[in-house]
Amino acid sequence: MPRSVERALADSLSLGHPDVPWTPPATLPAVAELRLALDILDGQGQTGEHHAGFCLSKMVMAFEPNTKLTAEQTRLRLAVWLEANGDLGDELWSIATLAAIQGSQWMPKPAEFRKLVQARFDERQRRKERCRAMLHALGGKGQKPFQREPEPVRVRASRDTFRRIGNIAKAALYERRLAEIETREPEAWAIKQGSAP
Repeated sequence: MPRSVERALADSLSLGHPDVPWTPPATLPAVAELRLALDILDGQGQTGEHHAGFCLSKMVMAFEPNTKLTAEQTRLRLAVWLEANGDLGDELWSIATLAAIQGSQWMPKPAEFRKLVQARFDERQRRKERCRAMLHALGGKGQKPFQREPEPVRVRASRDTFRRIGNIAKAALYERRLAEIETREPEAWAIKQGSAP
């Protein structure tokens, strides 16, 4: 995660106490860094089926070494666990698996497994919310996408530039185009220039 985002999220005065709502810091990270941080945090919440199956196999070996399941039962069991905890992400699955093996006396239920890392999951969600709040706070401060000026503005600028540098023929072309856009007659000098051989 970008260091500027880490610093912004590590504000010790904004610990998330219910009586003190969190507010974005005075100095905000760049838009690109906040978007990268959100991508990273979103990626941490995706549990791969392969990794979840590996973690589940470890717990089965630790708690139910004599359990024999058919392939269909194993797939169904994995599907239930992923439905309950698929949003934890690979890292939290690994942490919860180790915590269960080290501290539980029996195979945890999916809800008990989730409780082993609930505080870390909540912290990740809080960090995502705060990154989104900082992005929102940047509003118009971030780099805006390029917007082309309207045609009348561009044509008028070209006309004035060519007239200023003495290229009256080009200036007359732009004046006639501008007059057409504005539904008016071109200025006299542009008409004369247009009729000259």
